[in-house]
Amino acid sequence: MTLFASRGGKNHPLDNLPPMVISPTEDRCVKSAFAPLHSNGIAGMLNAYRARTALMRATVQYAQQHERTPLVRRQRDLEVHNFKKLVGTFLTCRDEIRHPDPEYAVAFALRV
Repeated sequence: MTLFASRGGKNHPLDNLPPMVISPTEDRCVKSAFAPLHSNGIAGMLNAYRARTALMRATVQYAQQHERTPLVRRQRDLEVHNFKKLVGTFLTCRDEIRHPDPEYAVAFALRV
């Protein structure tokens, strides 16, 4: 399967990504696509957070004030699940990580 990243706009950073090839039997990315994928992905997340600062602030305040509601519990469960999946994505290229504990290093780097 080949995935193409495109936002449809002119000069968008994701438009310059090479196609990422994913094998149906393995969830491993082509190494040449890994570096732009993570840098553009993180930049995209930061831009989205900056564009919706008030919404993000309101969401965080609601979650802090209503910790026991089912909505907030579900949100926290999804956040943990997505974080683990993101760490797993970075670990597909674990041989490029020069740390004795790659899982810890990736999780730490993503939290910073």
